[in-house]
Amino acid sequence: MTGGTRRICVIIPTNNRQYYLGEVIKYWENSEFDIIICDSTIHKYEEIANHNVEYVHYPEEKFPEKVYRTIIEKNVKEQYDFVVFSADDDFVYLDSIGKCVDFLINNKDYGSVRGQFLSYEYEGGSSIQLNPPYKDELDLDYGEDTAYERIKHFHSVKAEVVWGVYQADVIYNIFRDMHSANLPTYNELETHGICLFALMYGKHKICPFFYGMREASIYSVGSCAKRLVEIINSDEYTKEVENYFNAIAIGLRRIDGIEFEQAYDFVKNETNQLVKLYADINSNSKSRLLTLKKCLKNVRVFRFVKILIKHKKSKVKSLYKTFRPIAAENKILLEEVRFIEAAIVKRGKTR
Repeated sequence: MTGGTRRICVIIPTNNRQYYLGEVIKYWENSEFDIIICDSTIHKYEEIANHNVEYVHYPEEKFPEKVYRTIIEKNVKEQYDFVVFSADDDFVYLDSIGKCVDFLINNKDYGSVRGQFLSYEYEGGSSIQLNPPYKDELDLDYGEDTAYERIKHFHSVKAEVVWGVYQADVIYNIFRDMHSANLPTYNELETHGICLFALMYGKHKICPFFYGMREASIYSVGSCAKRLVEIINSDEYTKEVENYFNAIAIGLRRIDGIEFEQAYDFVKNETNQLVKLYADINSNSKSRLLTLKKCLKNVRVFRFVKILIKHKKSKVKSLYKTFRPIAAENKILLEEVRFIEAAIVKRGKTR
C-alpha cells in the first residue's frame, strides 16, 4: 500500500439498501482504513461488529445533509488527510487508493482523483455482465487553472466526479455548500451539484489505472435517480433548478471573483447545453461506448480491461477465472476479485 502514514478514512453513504452492507463491511474490514457508513434508512442496521467500521444512523436525512453531518460529527476534516468517498455498491481496489493518495500528495492543486471503473451487472446464476469504460472518461483531466474553466470542461465532456479520493478539506467544503444549497435529493441535479462544487475547490483527474468495480443495473443509485433532462424540462422543479443555478453562481463569484449575473447565466447556459447533449447521446446510446479494441488503442488503459476482449458480449461465467491468467502475479487483486464475484452473485440472488 502506498500513501505512507497519511490518515485516510472511507465514507460510504447508503439509503434503503441495508442488504448491501454485510458484503461492504466484509470487503473493507481487513483494510488499514477507518470506515464510516452513514445510513439514512428509517430502521437502524444492527450488524456492525468490526473494529475499523463505524456506523452512523440519520433516519430519512437527505444525501448531502447526512454526509455533511458525518464529516462534522466525526471530525473528518481534523482527523484525516484524505477521504475515500465510495458508493455502497462499489468495490474499490485497495491498492488503487494508495496510488490516488500519492497523486494528491504530489499534485496539491488537485482536490480529488480516481482511476478507471469497470461496471458490472448480475445476469443470473453465476454469470456477470461487464462493461468497458466510457470513451470520454479515459485519462480525463479537469486540470484547468480556474473553477470557471473546469466547469466549462465538465459540461462539454461530462464524467462521474462524485466518487473517488478527496483531500479532506475539499470534501468538507463540497458538502458544506451542498448542505446550504437545499437541492432535491437522489436525482441528477444533486449529483451535478456535487460534481461542480468538487471542481470549484480543486482540479480532478481520472487516472489510467484500475480503480474498482461498480454496479450498473436497475438497482444502482444512478439508475434510480431522476434524470437531469426530466428535471430541467419540468415545471415541477422550477424552484429547485433556480436554487441550483444560484448556488453554483454564488460559488463561482466567491472562488473566481466572477460577477453573480455572469456566473448565473454561464451555469444556466452550460446546463441547457448539457441537456441537449444528453438528448443527442440517448438517441444513439451505443455510440457512447467504445469498442473494446478501440478502448485499448486510444489510451494506456489499465491492463485488466483486456479481460473483456475475450468476451465480446462482455459476459463472463467466472470473474475470478477471467482475471486469473492476466493478473496471476497480483495475488492481492485476485483475492479481492474472488470476494467481489461472490458478493455480486450473493446480492443478485437475494434481491
